[in-house]
Parts: sequence; structure tokens; C-alpha cells
Amino acid sequence: RRCVQETGVAKKINFSKVTRLFVIFGNSFERANLLLEKILLCIPSLVKLSGVLLIVMYQYAIVGVILFNDSRFVKQPDKPLYSSFNTFGQAFLCLFQIITKTY
Repeated sequence: RRCVQETGVAKKINFSKVTRLFVIFGNSFERANLLLEKILLCIPSLVKLSGVLLIVMYQYAIVGVILFNDSRFVKQPDKPLYSSFNTFGQAFLCLFQIITKTY
């Protein structure tokens, strides 16, 4: 059996394979870091937009309670009555379900 010793050329070839992996993964890490930075920059705008949406929903819930709190809905026996505007909480839940289409 022969014992193969790594020569200078073999070491350079192995080193180039390792550095190629670092370049490939390093580039993807830079892209992921850039994406994360962009997402973090969007968070303040999303918080402001969510605040505006909550204020609008709050106003519509109050108007719904004022206009529709005495109306009677026909309750179906197999489904709970979530779509009523009798209380502020029920009105807010109903508006949230309408916005997210979860009704």
C-alpha cells in the first residue's frame, strides 16, 4: 500500500473547494442579511398602518352598535351568532371577520 501525501497542489485544490463553498454561502448570507434589513425597515410603517386600521375599525364598530344594536337576527341552530352588533366587542369581532374573510 502506498501512502499518499498531500502535495502543495492538492492542498491548494482542497482549499479552493472550501473557499468556493464560503463564497457561495457567503453570498446567500449577504442576501439574507439584506432581506432581513429590508423587513426590519418596513416594521415601523406596518405598525402605523395597523394603528390606522384599528382606529377605522373602532369607528365603524361604534357606528354599527349605534345603528344596529336593536336589530334582531335569525339565529341558526347549528351556528353561533357572531354577526351581531349588540355590543362593541361583538361588532369589532364581526368587522374583523369581514376584513379577514373568516366568516
